Amino acid sequence: VPTFSPVTLVALSPWPQLPPGARSNAVGRHAKRVPDLGHPRLSAWLRKRHVRSADHVAACAIEAASAQHIELPGADLATSIIAELAGNVLALDARLKQLEARTTVAIHAHPHTTSIESMPGFGPVLGTVLLVAMGDPGN
Repeated sequence: VPTFSPVTLVALSPWPQLPPGARSNAVGRHAKRVPDLGHPRLSAWLRKRHVRSADHVAACAIEAASAQHIELPGADLATSIIAELAGNVLALDARLKQLEARTTVAIHAHPHTTSIESMPGFGPVLGTVLLVAMGDPGN
C-alpha cells in the first residue's frame, strides 16, 4: 500500500486562486491541518481534483499526517520548493493545452485537414507537424 506525505499530496494539487507567493504558506498551513479535515472532506476535495483512488489517498494522507509529530529543519523550505515546482508543472500543462487548442484551430483552416486527419494516428498536432515538414503539398 503506497503512502503519501500530506505535503506531497497538497503540493501536487492545483491552487489557482492563490498568487504564486502565497502558495508555500498556504500549502504549509494546509498540510498541518490534513487530519483536521477528516476523511469525507479530504476525499471529496481530492475527487473534485480528479485524483485516482481518492478515498484511499485521503486515508493514507490522514494516517501519515497523524503520525507526524516532528517538524524537521527545512521542512517549510522543502514545502515551498515542492509547491513552486508543482505550480510550474501545472502552468506548463495549461500552456500546452493552449498551444494544442491554437494548433487545432490552425490546422482546421488548412484545405488538406480532412485527408491528413483521416490517416490513423493523425490528429491536429501530428497533422501540423506533417504539414510543416512537407511544406506546400502542391509543389
